[in-house]
Amino acid sequence: MDEHRAALTGPNRLPRWLVPALAAAPVAVVATFFLWPVGTLLARVVRPGSVGDTLSIPGLGDVLWFTLWQAVVSTVLTLAVGFAPAALLARYRFPGRRAVLALVTVPFMLPTVVVGAAFLALLPDGLHGTATAVVVAHVFFNVAVVVRLVGAMWAVIPPDLPGAARTLGASPAQVLRHVLLPLSPNHGTFGGDGVYGETKAALETMFARWRSESAVWGRHVTLVGARIGWVRGTGLMAGNDPVAEPLEAATGCHTFSTEEMGEQLLALLSPE
Repeated sequence: MDEHRAALTGPNRLPRWLVPALAAAPVAVVATFFLWPVGTLLARVVRPGSVGDTLSIPGLGDVLWFTLWQAVVSTVLTLAVGFAPAALLARYRFPGRRAVLALVTVPFMLPTVVVGAAFLALLPDGLHGTATAVVVAHVFFNVAVVVRLVGAMWAVIPPDLPGAARTLGASPAQVLRHVLLPLSPNHGTFGGDGVYGETKAALETMFARWRSESAVWGRHVTLVGARIGWVRGTGLMAGNDPVAEPLEAATGCHTFSTEEMGEQLLALLSPE
C-alpha cells in the first residue's frame, strides 16, 4: 500500500495544471458552438407572455396529438422491425456480419436532407407529406438504434439461459418475452430499490468480462452468479405476494419462499 501511495505522490503523478488544460479546449468548443447560440436564441425569442401566445395558437392541440400518436406508432414499428436483426447480429457469428452491422447502421449516419430527398424520390406521389411517410422515415432512421442498443444487451446474456428455457419447454416467443427481453424485471423498474439496478448491471458486466477475459484473469477466478426467480416475502416484491399462488395454479410456474431461495443459494457455495 505504501509503495502504491508513493508512486501516486512521486514523479509519476500528473501535474495539477494538466487536467484543466486538457479540459479547456472541449469546454471552449461547447460554450462557443452550443451554449452561446442556444443562449442567444432563447434571449431573442423568449419574452413575457410568449409561452401563453404559443399555447393559444389555433390548431396546436392537433399538432401535439399528431406528434404523440405518430411517435408511439413509430416506436412500436421500429422495435418490431429491429428485433430480428438485433437478435441475429447479437447471437450469431457468420461471414459478413460486420458488413451487415455497418449496413444497418448507415441510415442513422446519413444526413437528414439526403434521407428526405431519397424518400421524396422513392415514395409514390400519393404518400408525400402524409403520416405514413413520416412513420416510415422514423423507422428507417431508428432501426439502427434498436439494433445497436438491444443487440448490445442481448450479446451479454449467456446463451445457456435461452437454451435452458427451451429445454424446459418454453417456445421461442416465451424465451423472447421472459428471458431475452427482460432478463430480469428489476433493473430499477419497480423503484424504491436504491442502487439495486445499477449494482446488478455492474455484476452482469463483471460476469461478461470474466468470460471474455478468461485468458487474462477469468480462468484463475471462480464466480457463481445466481439469477434469482420470484421470491415471496421480500420488501420490494411483497406487494405481488397475493397473486403468487393463483399464478402458480394457472401457469404451472414456481415461486420461492425466502427459505427456499436461501437453500438454493447456499447450495451454490461448494468447493467446486
